Amino acid sequence: MSLSQGAARTMVPLLSRLVLAAAFIPTGWDKFMGEEQTYTGRDAEILKELGVGRNVDMTTDRAFLEGSAVLAIHQNVPTGNLLEPVRPPNRSQDPTSDRRANPSAGNQLPADEPTPADRTPPPEPQRSPDPVKKPVTSVRPPATPSKASSADAVMAKRMYVDAVNMVESGLGPPSIPRWVPVWLARIGAFIELIGAGLLVIGIFSRVWAFGMVVLVGISFYATCGSIVGDYGLTPLPAMDFSSVFSHVGLLVLAAGVLATGAGGLSLDHLLWGDDSEFGEEHQMSGF
Repeated sequence: MSLSQGAARTMVPLLSRLVLAAAFIPTGWDKFMGEEQTYTGRDAEILKELGVGRNVDMTTDRAFLEGSAVLAIHQNVPTGNLLEPVRPPNRSQDPTSDRRANPSAGNQLPADEPTPADRTPPPEPQRSPDPVKKPVTSVRPPATPSKASSADAVMAKRMYVDAVNMVESGLGPPSIPRWVPVWLARIGAFIELIGAGLLVIGIFSRVWAFGMVVLVGISFYATCGSIVGDYGLTPLPAMDFSSVFSHVGLLVLAAGVLATGAGGLSLDHLLWGDDSEFGEEHQMSGF
């Protein structure tokens, strides 16, 4: 067997399996083990229609947060000009200094001399406080969906994002039973986590590869079908380009493992040997 044949039978399937596992395992872990996320608006409507998730009421929490923000703003607004310097009293005309200079004068003040209260200089006119500038807060009013809003949201696992995408693309009620997108989302998350993990060691590789082909194909139709239809052969924007060709790349890798098997560095090869269709003993002449 030549080097190129060995690479084709061993390294290429191995690299394909590793790339598929690196792409799917973190996503599947997040869908299964990650925390629930809040779905609002149209997404909450779809999940309620599918019977998925639990309803939550966020009205109290929103009111508390807004009240706390308003209270913090009012507490931080100064009531006067706190930067006005404090002026010390003027003691240049203090009568006690004269009495100390002339002790014989005693404690009695002259009749024509004003009392200390009258001698105190009038207070300087205070500068009017600068107008307080309230902090500007840009609060965008929440969207007003037809049925569900932030006050009537749904908490569910992240795996059901796939179910929402399928329904929005037409793969849901009323043409398709509502349990179909729900179970497809669950099976897809299972394939991403468990199937991709077993694909690393190469056990039942064609089974998991077939599941990935179906999974990526449905995801491509639900998320990228409209993009391809809108742009056609014209250049795609950067984000759409990444989305479309990441799906295409994963689809090609999964289809390659499905067609050729897990390769020589796998448990499939160790347990069952060469496939009856692709083994050396059944190679067609000319290959």
